[in-house]
Amino acid sequence: MPFSHGQISFALVFIAGFAIALIWAYRKDSKTNRKNFGAAWKILVTVIIIMATLSFILKNIRLH
Repeated sequence: MPFSHGQISFALVFIAGFAIALIWAYRKDSKTNRKNFGAAWKILVTVIIIMATLSFILKNIRLH
């Protein structure tokens, strides 16, 4: 089932908004609880991997 342009746009906006919300929540919580939030780079790498995977999947869907 192919995705419409609106569905793809919504997914990308949702993922970007979700990533922004994760970063905002992380920064807010890290000020109060530093011992549990010492690996900001892991979160950043995870978000980048998720975005790259979504991009790869969407490009492959369009090719078929």
